[in-house]
Amino acid sequence: MKLTDTQTIWLRRAGVVCLITAYATITSGFLLPGILINSTGQLLMLPFALRFKMWDLCALSGFYLFLNLRIFLLG
Repeated sequence: MKLTDTQTIWLRRAGVVCLITAYATITSGFLLPGILINSTGQLLMLPFALRFKMWDLCALSGFYLFLNLRIFLLG
C-alpha cells in the first residue's frame, strides 16, 4: 500500500506526539515505557522522511532506534 502525502504527514504528527510523550515519560523516571514510546515515534516518522527524501532525519531516526534497542536489550 502506497501512502499519500497527507497520510505521511499525519504519521509524522503522531510520531512527534509520541516523541514528546516519550521525553516526559523518561524524565519522570519510567525508562522502559519511554524508550518503547520513543521507538514507536521514530518508526512513525520514517515514512514521512523517506517520502520527502529527508535522509538526515532517516539517519537520526535510525541512530535513536539503535540507542533504544541497545538500552532495551542491555538495560
